Amino acid sequence: MSAPLTLRNVFWAATSLGEVVLIFYLIHRRLVRSHLWLSLYFCCTVIQSALGVITYSLLDFGSAATRDIIWSSQAVVITMRFSAVCEMARRILARYVGIWALAQRVLLIVAAGVLSYAAVFSEKRLSLMILTVDRGAELAIASFIVGLLLFARYYLLEIDPLDRALAIGFGLYSCFYVINDSLLEKWMEPYVGFWGFMDVITFLASLLIWIQAVRAYAPALEFVTFRSTSSDRYGALSAEVNVRLRLLNDQLAQLLRSESTRP
Repeated sequence: MSAPLTLRNVFWAATSLGEVVLIFYLIHRRLVRSHLWLSLYFCCTVIQSALGVITYSLLDFGSAATRDIIWSSQAVVITMRFSAVCEMARRILARYVGIWALAQRVLLIVAAGVLSYAAVFSEKRLSLMILTVDRGAELAIASFIVGLLLFARYYLLEIDPLDRALAIGFGLYSCFYVINDSLLEKWMEPYVGFWGFMDVITFLASLLIWIQAVRAYAPALEFVTFRSTSSDRYGALSAEVNVRLRLLNDQLAQLLRSESTRP
């Protein structure tokens, strides 16, 4: 039993180091302001790891106080992760007012639905309530990201390489988390060790994707590429001149405006 536990602790330490490295690159590349919720999310994960070490050192592993502290910190992390995904979607879709307005409504409805479902069906236990919220939020994130990437591919929508890497990392982690949460809820005790190990492994893989994307971020190169391309050529390649996308955006904007002005 000690070998798997030691291996999990090694990967846990590696993820904590990766989070610190990613925060450093976000600050170094001056991305904190444009990626505020993402930065806050990773700060919360670092704090959560430190809180976990302190809690397990001072309190009994199976005590009610330990469970409340750990699951409460997980609730904060879930909220920050969902906010980071919304922030990413805003950067990708904000140029298209109608499409982004629809996406905002979808995200708000999903968030309200997940919270309502957790409140009704989690048997009023904090751990099960947060577990239900976690699984629902991760399922919503995975579905939203897959839909967003398919939408971008169909309409030739340009996505910044950093946002694309963030989407892939969030989608990968969310898909595995939904599977792990489902198994953990059904076989809570015997599966909890393996669930924790797979969670750390999957998060570490996503971290490596994000670190590489942030480290390679170079806004100056994007500016040079834009200036060195002729206006006619850029207009032909740009997603903003895609007729289908413009028509969809205009129709959605008109529909949402008519609904907001309806008595």
